[in-house]
Amino acid sequence: MLWHGENFDLRKGSFKEGWEEFLLKVSRKKITRKTKCLACELRSMCGMCPANGILECGDAEEPVDFLCQVAHLRAYAFGIPIAPHGECEYCREKPRTE
Repeated sequence: MLWHGENFDLRKGSFKEGWEEFLLKVSRKKITRKTKCLACELRSMCGMCPANGILECGDAEEPVDFLCQVAHLRAYAFGIPIAPHGECEYCREKPRTE
């Protein structure tokens, strides 16, 4: 819904083709550069995706700062330990809740 890059036209193909072929191809796209998200164990808590990267930063692979902060706040609230994952300003200390 958010992504305006590659798309699949249901008028020219079936839902099954879109689901099984097009989305599979899109999900298998290779990452072109390393970001702090690659080693982060909180990815399932943050909501970062290529569409959010495009909307917020103009780059599908650029981490979205507020999503990173929210993920760390969620982990902190649930008592989930956060393993270091590169240059992440939210890992240096407990996240602020202000």
